[in-house]
Amino acid sequence: MSDLLLITDMARLSKIFDQLAYGSNFSLRIVNNLEKGAEEIVIQKPDVVFVQTHLSGLSPEILLKHLKKQLGRKRSRFVLLATPGQLGKDTLKAYQGWLDISCNDSELLTAIQTLLTSLLSKNKTADAGTPSEEITDTTPVSTEPATVAKAGALAKFDFAAIPVAPDLSAMPSEPAAPKEASLEDQGITYSPRSRLSVYSEFNSSFDNAVNKTPEPEPLVSAAPEPEYKWNGEFIDTVDTVSPRSKRSTFLLWLAPVIVAVVVVTFLQKNRTVSKPVTVVAPPAVQPAEPSKSPIPAKPELDSKLAEKDVIKAIAENRPPKATASPSSASSRPSELPEFIPRYGFDKHYGTTNPGWERYKGQVTEFRVLREAKAIKAIQVIDRGGQGVPESFMKGVLRQVAKNPVFTVETSEKKEGYEIQRGRISGNIKVVFYRDEQGGKLRAFVIGWQ
Repeated sequence: MSDLLLITDMARLSKIFDQLAYGSNFSLRIVNNLEKGAEEIVIQKPDVVFVQTHLSGLSPEILLKHLKKQLGRKRSRFVLLATPGQLGKDTLKAYQGWLDISCNDSELLTAIQTLLTSLLSKNKTADAGTPSEEITDTTPVSTEPATVAKAGALAKFDFAAIPVAPDLSAMPSEPAAPKEASLEDQGITYSPRSRLSVYSEFNSSFDNAVNKTPEPEPLVSAAPEPEYKWNGEFIDTVDTVSPRSKRSTFLLWLAPVIVAVVVVTFLQKNRTVSKPVTVVAPPAVQPAEPSKSPIPAKPELDSKLAEKDVIKAIAENRPPKATASPSSASSRPSELPEFIPRYGFDKHYGTTNPGWERYKGQVTEFRVLREAKAIKAIQVIDRGGQGVPESFMKGVLRQVAKNPVFTVETSEKKEGYEIQRGRISGNIKVVFYRDEQGGKLRAFVIGWQ
């Protein structure tokens, strides 16, 4: 029975290979990361290894070197899963095959069957013509894409069509052939040397100490410790008083100050008494001009002066105004963070959505909103169906904030999702979209105020 190993984090490829394995005469193991793939190779060496490119951000060449280290001298075939845009000039030289994962499901399933027919048949031919010792095969079988042929019908891969060994018990016995001389008798090889045994006083003393060690005494079950139960009836409770807000404290402090200023102003106004003006007549040589009586002040002017005094007194006791905080636009980033893949930039998305940019990853989509060349919001959306990993989300928050401690402000359930809103710093808000059943993270949004 042939053994296949699939290393991919795409749910679509896992489903296609499950369809292929159903009812077939081979075993299939599926892992979703490079570390687990290396562990499976160590546990059991597979005949064919299908590996997806750019797993953990590594190139196809580095992936192949890492996996071959786990094989030792076992023969295995490696097939690369990638799109034509992800292949370099010399990428396929070290692989024994390539599958174009941009094809639809039916074409990709047929291509996998055709490629397995070719690889496993070559494995059988190689096993029949090579000695029993294991040899690492590094010769690539084919570097052409294994896609559906344009004309002609592809042979259906029959994994059950494996020749069965004849029953030797039913065959007539033949005379035994003369026994040939062994390689040791012919002088070609030598039998392995027997291992040297080293004797020391430490070994003898250690053996004596082990033999003289008494048998362990049986364990006696310890008596259970007494349980202490708390009686809540005798516990005194203290009612906590909610602290006053800064606004109410400021108003309580400002009210007596205003009252004191008004009282002082009123007393000063009443103490000012207008003194009478004495008019001295001129000498008798010239006729005296008629004296002009002083014009009394208008009450409207007095009230305005009183209001000015009150406003001035309040301004003297008012705390200085806080300096204006810098504009939020200055604290917004202008360059893309490292977690956004530059190679997946969609050039046509901005024409229909002004101000937005879109970057497509393997299973994740990133949308960036800019305002005056500064980033205002970033949307991270799952496209693979498995949800956004929590470790990836925490790594994103650590890149955009120094202390990414999420504080929940509101939470609501809507259309099968639980929406959590909060912030991780003074001007960065975060919104999480999770499944209502299971809590799997489907998307999250980061916004700068």
